[in-house]
Formats: sequence, C-alpha cells, structure tokens
Amino acid sequence: MTWLKTNLLWIFILAYVLFAALVITLFNGTGDSGDSILHYLFAKSAPKHPELYFNHWAKPVFTLLASPFAQFGFTGMKIFNALVVLMTIVLTHRTAVNWQLKRPIFAALLIACAPLLIRHTFSGLTEPLFALFIAAGMFYTSRNKWAVACALVSFLPFVRSEGLIVITAFGLLLLVRRQWKAIPWLLFGHLVYSVAGWFHYKDILWVFTKIPYATTTSNYGNGDLFHFVDQLPFVIGIPSVLILAIGTLVLIVRWIRGQFNPNLHALILYGFLSYFIAHSMFWYLGIFNSMGLNRVLLGIIPFIAILGLVGVNTLLDGIKNQKIQLGITSLIAVLLLTFPIWENPSSVHWQRDMNLSQEQQAAQEAADFAITQKEKGNRFIYLPPYLSMALRLDHFDFDMRGDLHPIALKNIQPGDVLIWDNWFSPVDGHVTQQAIEESGSFKKLKEVKYRQEEREIVYIVYKAK
Repeated sequence: MTWLKTNLLWIFILAYVLFAALVITLFNGTGDSGDSILHYLFAKSAPKHPELYFNHWAKPVFTLLASPFAQFGFTGMKIFNALVVLMTIVLTHRTAVNWQLKRPIFAALLIACAPLLIRHTFSGLTEPLFALFIAAGMFYTSRNKWAVACALVSFLPFVRSEGLIVITAFGLLLLVRRQWKAIPWLLFGHLVYSVAGWFHYKDILWVFTKIPYATTTSNYGNGDLFHFVDQLPFVIGIPSVLILAIGTLVLIVRWIRGQFNPNLHALILYGFLSYFIAHSMFWYLGIFNSMGLNRVLLGIIPFIAILGLVGVNTLLDGIKNQKIQLGITSLIAVLLLTFPIWENPSSVHWQRDMNLSQEQQAAQEAADFAITQKEKGNRFIYLPPYLSMALRLDHFDFDMRGDLHPIALKNIQPGDVLIWDNWFSPVDGHVTQQAIEESGSFKKLKEVKYRQEEREIVYIVYKAK
C-alpha cells in the first residue's frame, strides 16, 4: 500500500499516456470543425507567414508553441494538446502537494475525467494551454517563486483573451501575500509582445487595439444568466459538479468564519468565481462576441480541480471509521473514472465525439468534387476552415483561396469555384444562398446534404460564370 501511494502519480501518468495514444491512433476527430481547425491552420502556416505569430485572434503564444507540432498534421496538434493536458494534471497535483492538501490524486482525477476536456484535448483548441499556464502559475506560487509565476501568467492573454481576468486573481494573491516586487512581472507578457509585434503592426499598443473581442456587441446574440451553471455538468460531469459545489461552499463558509487561506481564497476561489461570473455576464448581456460556449470553463480546470479536492477532503475527513472512509474514497474515485463512459448526456460518445463530424464529412465530399472543377489560375472561395484541410490548401495563400463575404462575392473572377455552407457562410460571412443564386453570376454544380442530430448540413458547390 505504501508503494502504491508513493507511485500513484506515476501510475496515473502512464495510464494517461496509454489512453491518449489509443485515442489519437483509433479516432480521426478534430474536437470541432470551427475554431479547432482554424487554430491548427494558423499554427501550421505560421512558418510560411510569420505575421500569423502576431494574430490576436489566433493567440500568439498558442500559435508559437503549437506550430512545431502542427507541421506533422492534425495528429501533431492532438499530441501537443495531450502533452499540455498531462502537464496540467501533474502541475496541479504538485501544487496540491506543496499546499499540503490531502489526497492530491483527486485533483488529477478531476481534470483527467472531465468529459468535455476528454473530447477537446484531441483538438486544436486553446483552452488546454490556457489551463496549463494557470497550473504553472499555481505551481510556482506554491514554491514561493513569485516572479516566475507572474512572468508565466502574464502571457495568459496571449493564449486566451480571458487571461486578463485570471491575472487579477494572481494580482490579488500578491497583494494579500505582500509580494510587492513580483507585481510588475504581471506586465511582462504585454511588454514582450508589444515590442515583438511592433515590427509587424508599427503600433506599440497593438496588444490592446487589435483585441478582436473588444466590442460591446456580439454576432451570436445572448442567453440565460445561469447558462454556465446549467452547462457545468456537461463540462466536468455530475459527480465533479457536486464535489466542486461542496468545496466552493466550504471555502466560502471558512472565509465568513475568518479562516482565510490566501492560496485557496484569494487565488483559487476568487479566480474561479470571477471567471465564471464574467463569462455568465458576457453571454447574458451579449457582449465581447460571446457565444456561450461551455468549453471556456475548461480554461480554469486547475481552479476547479483544487476546489473539488477541498470538497473531497471535506467529505472524507468527516468519516472517522477507516474502513468506511476507504470505501467512500474508492467509490468517489470509481464515479469520477467511469462517469465519462456512462450512457448519459454528459458522457463521451466515442464514435460521435471523437471522429469526424457529419459536417466535416459533408465538407470533404463537397471538397473532393470541387477539386475536379477548379481550373489552373482560379481560386476556391469559402469560409468553413475544414475545407482548407479537405482541399489540402495553405489557408493563408490568397492566390489559391479567398474568404466568402459580400465584397468578395462582387470581385470573384470567372472560373473561380465557390463553396457555400449553411452555417459559416450566412452567420460569419453574411452571404445567403439566395444572394448567390439571385446574382446570376454562378452556376450551381453540386449540393451535398447531411444531417447531424436535428440540424441539416448543406454544402453547395458553384462556379463563377
């Protein structure tokens, strides 16, 4: 038993590596067919187009770190994010050990067994890397290496824009712990990228002026204030939600009673609540181009794991009988491990979630046909990012392709092949099927229809007359 406790983390790491290797080998999915693909395309093309390393939407730090892996195709991107998640697990576990929290392996379990994280680990999405930078910041604060911690988390806004929210949590911890000398290091990331990006933008303030989400409107509408409360079970699973709720309530009660712990209250509790409430308000008010995507909560999975660990320890420490305590410990571990594979709305549906979607299959069919219609010297015009993979194009070679939008529609040359879809084209490109066909400038060549749950997916290939 002593050997098991000593080597539990290493056993966990080995199991996770084997699991990730199997998923990458057996499934061909990409996490989603939008942002996941687009981030991959930025990372893959950045060596040919160095300006992409400073694209604010693509997230400069993510593009920089993922780019070497992306050169090996989307499999390389999956390997990158799997390694990122593994490092997040290890650093969160070590933080719990350094803070002398009991049963730190549960922090690892809470991360590894989050159903949505399992699905999005094997993608090109930025949330896992965001979580890693938080975990690294937590780890170095737990070792009292304040400058290193602050320097690392200062790059969070260049992994995801919400990093500005999380930085305030680390700033609050510095104030509480009176680490005045470390505070300037929270500006380090902005200083580095301000100077580096100046050579491209000729604007030292580009890190602020080029933020794509700095808008009080949204193309995606708004929603219920408690949307993310409702979505939390789909992100981390019902057992983890209950454990998280216990840990959060326990810390709030301790705070009220004057049992203030700087690490757990100023950093973890405040970091989780400020991020969660901010996203809830963004979606409710319809600002900052919020889409209400539940995956944004994966970015703070290290905070969630530590709060959940507090919940687990509270439950187990209240049981004095050792045999009963061991039984409940085992039960919680089994629930966390098996919940992602139970048949429930929150679980991972392996064939559906881990393989190419119906939308991507429709895009592939349309692309295969479109390739046969393009003539030398003409371009493809489209918006769905996956089409660049399906067409095997450099997404940023605009001699070969162009984005579909109303102005581009007027400038298309005879012989160009246009691929319209019923999501990206009307929502992001503001180009309807009716507008294309009423223009009289295009010949309809092929229509591809698939169905994904309740949604009909349509791809139409046109050729400019």
